[in-house]
Amino acid sequence: MLTAFTVKTKMQTQRAYQKGVGLIEVMIAVLVLGVGLLGILTLQNNALKLNQVSYYYSQASVMVSDITEKVRSNIASSNSYSLSFGETPTSNVDCIATPCRSEQLAQWQLAQWRSRVAQMFPSGDAQIEISTDINTPSNVAITFVLDSADPVQSTQRIQVEFRL
Repeated sequence: MLTAFTVKTKMQTQRAYQKGVGLIEVMIAVLVLGVGLLGILTLQNNALKLNQVSYYYSQASVMVSDITEKVRSNIASSNSYSLSFGETPTSNVDCIATPCRSEQLAQWQLAQWRSRVAQMFPSGDAQIEISTDINTPSNVAITFVLDSADPVQSTQRIQVEFRL
């Protein structure tokens, strides 16, 4: 026959096995919540990076359009628009204030364009390659470096090629 003493002892024994189970459940819930939040932060970080790269692509598109129109409007001096990585073109003449020859205009426009590239992109570097062949139209390749001051080691580039 069971007495009140034995029932009480069984309940105490069951409680002894249950001690700390609630704390373990809370710890597991916090761990799952932490992993979920870490995943959300990773997604947010990747979204911000892709948003920044998208911005650079749109800026590169504007800059390509700008220099393309300048080269096409001064086609006689199209070879003067070539630019290497790290090169900073200079112009002794301000073509707004004084009339310029086509070569001076090309150098002035290239210097203005290069300074805007330096302001828009993290590395601030670009290259313009113009290949000329007498039998075919000129091919133009414009490359922007996004992630490094060293164009050779860069892993993120935007390159646009077109014909004049």
